[in-house]
Amino acid sequence: MSCCSHKSDSRCSHKVSSSLPQSLKEDPQLFQKAQTFFRFSDLCHGCQLLAFKLKTGVQRCIHLYLSYLKYVCRLSTFEANLFLCGLLKMAGSRLLWRTNHPVAMLPIVLNDQGIVDSLTENNQRSMWASTRIGEDEQLYLVHVQGTAGIGLPITLAVKKFQNSDGIVDGNLENRCKSEMILLASIRHDNIVNVLHFIQRENALLLVYTYQVNGSLDQWLHRREEGDLPLSWPQRKAIAIGVAQGLRHLHHGCNRPIVHHNITSTNILLDHNFKAVIASFGAAQMNMAGLNQPLPIAWTVFGNFGYAAPEYGRAASQLTEKVDTYSLGVVLLELVTGRVADGVDGQLAIWARDNCSELMAKKLERFKIAVDKGIPDQAQYMEEMATVFRLGVDCTVDDPQQRPSMQMAFKRLRRGRGLGRFGGLLTCYNLYITSEDVTQVKKV
Repeated sequence: MSCCSHKSDSRCSHKVSSSLPQSLKEDPQLFQKAQTFFRFSDLCHGCQLLAFKLKTGVQRCIHLYLSYLKYVCRLSTFEANLFLCGLLKMAGSRLLWRTNHPVAMLPIVLNDQGIVDSLTENNQRSMWASTRIGEDEQLYLVHVQGTAGIGLPITLAVKKFQNSDGIVDGNLENRCKSEMILLASIRHDNIVNVLHFIQRENALLLVYTYQVNGSLDQWLHRREEGDLPLSWPQRKAIAIGVAQGLRHLHHGCNRPIVHHNITSTNILLDHNFKAVIASFGAAQMNMAGLNQPLPIAWTVFGNFGYAAPEYGRAASQLTEKVDTYSLGVVLLELVTGRVADGVDGQLAIWARDNCSELMAKKLERFKIAVDKGIPDQAQYMEEMATVFRLGVDCTVDDPQQRPSMQMAFKRLRRGRGLGRFGGLLTCYNLYITSEDVTQVKKV
């Protein structure tokens, strides 16, 4: 299959003959990359219609990068297309050189107008929670067919940014642009994938992959009739997936990224029940680094029941440990089946106040607290107690005493706690410092 509109020639004669655009020269890092990419730019602008699914599992739609170059770097359409063609040419060549196998190519040709026309009240959804949803952001679930029938019908999640007056102002533009750039820079199986950007006079749209099994909240608290409850192995795999995604945000990116909005509603499940973190509208990149206070760029409140106590104390105390707290609440939900804020108050406070009693007498009381819907509970009881204990450790009041996401992930993967008690609580509070040094503190 040719990657351009020419009959059967896989290479195009549209060579680069002009110098690099000034907007690229002004950014030294981008300029250095451009010099490399442009040496491979011998494909025509028809390449913008293709997306490549590489064997590494990294999938990105070229439309998104095209939008980024035009929308953020202010390149012309021709300049942006040439830049992209060079990038893809080099990526494909390197993959072929490494694997000695053909590069897998998957056309994802989206019909912009078809997507826009599909945004009706009938398919508006509340797929993930956001403090802005219902104001100037709406979420839609749309079923589309590729342009000219290319590709199979697919289901997409579409976030629409639109002011009530129909004017795309700087604030709306910056929010959409920030989320698009942030997600385009993150490549991880446990983080939602943004595919496409659409700009209209009165609105901006971000298009995401849709996770067919909905949210974790639905499976824990609003299960449909006939749906079986999640087994403990499924729940633990979901917990590990969320921790793995957060670990990547905190430790795997150039600068730590704080999500601010981890809830069971914002954890989506794919066809294999793999956890995918969504709702990045409030996410922040912390240029100061780990364990450093976040810049107060805007007011972030978190979601009640999942929000760390420092949200209500002082914004200057907010670090990536707010995500650790929210993860802890999700872990407690997975074990107990309780909601984050229910008849007994906040789940994190209830768990912390009752943890010692629940862990005593060979877990007799704990067995009563476990979600009754979990099948074969007896064989997983100690493992569930370990995850419950980690949930309590993640939701302590002092953020410095919460484990880092590196350590939380390790404890989940090991399936047991740290130290002589194997993760089961007695009268001690286990916490991890920023250097992940294990300490034990008498309560």
